[in-house]
Amino acid sequence: MVSLDGFDLRFLREPDACVFAWALSRADGGVVTAARQRAAMRREVLQHRPLRLGSVRAGAAVDGEWFVVDLPDGPYDFALVRIAFDGRWRRYHWVGVARASGCPSPEAAAQAMLRALFAHWRIDLAHADNAAYARLLAVAVGGAADAVATDDDAA
Repeated sequence: MVSLDGFDLRFLREPDACVFAWALSRADGGVVTAARQRAAMRREVLQHRPLRLGSVRAGAAVDGEWFVVDLPDGPYDFALVRIAFDGRWRRYHWVGVARASGCPSPEAAAQAMLRALFAHWRIDLAHADNAAYARLLAVAVGGAADAVATDDDAA
């Protein structure tokens, strides 16, 4: 079962809390930039041992970095989340995209959630403009998650 209804990401700290914890750990107090905020959020999601599906670029903009994480409790087993950039506020934020239950693995959940999402968004994966979205699905189908490295250069 897949749900595309919005949901709270209580198991992930707010982006500002991620950055604040990072800044406190630095001797210089850390200058908070958008890149450092994203790096702190990546470290937060990495604690949940996610399946990283990759990033999607829409022209010059980045639509986000997509992950599948296990849900700690509730009726759903997995969540599709992304780290998205808000150009207006110049900051990153979490987006809870979909949830799934009854899937035997994160890869199977990713396939189910992405297929449901792309159908809902009416994304034609065969169209060249949507190749980045097709790659997200290919990672899920192939079962080979990208290696997730921390952004040490941003930290």
